[in-house]
Amino acid sequence: MDSVDDVVDRLAGIVRSSLDDPSKVFSLIKSMEKHETLSRLVFAIRHPLLYGSKFLGLLYVLMQFLLSALFLVTGLLLVVPSSEEEFQEVMYQFLDLLTKANVSGLRFLAFLVGLALLVMCVNSLANAGEVMQGLGVTEEG
Repeated sequence: MDSVDDVVDRLAGIVRSSLDDPSKVFSLIKSMEKHETLSRLVFAIRHPLLYGSKFLGLLYVLMQFLLSALFLVTGLLLVVPSSEEEFQEVMYQFLDLLTKANVSGLRFLAFLVGLALLVMCVNSLANAGEVMQGLGVTEEG
């Protein structure tokens, strides 16, 4: 059986040959994530504190869901306001620019911020899904 140093040296050689091309690194990581045994290694590297503790993993997932819901609600309020008054109220809270001056293009800026928050919502759900898969709660479909 190989020693730990030999395994690390071989892995370093494989990674070193891929470092020049970011697409090779990405494909190497993706193939490691799909491998049944190596996916646990990738999870342990990405989330070292969560790897050994199911409680911390569950807490992390719950916080990601809460953060995702917050991003979703805030993003929807900015992207699709139900009335002009509600839009101005939301803008007062987030930008504090409407209290002093009328800024042109503010609706477009609010739309872009709302879109970014919706993307962050999806990203936090993906993070939660990754942790749930790493903890063995769900399986990759």
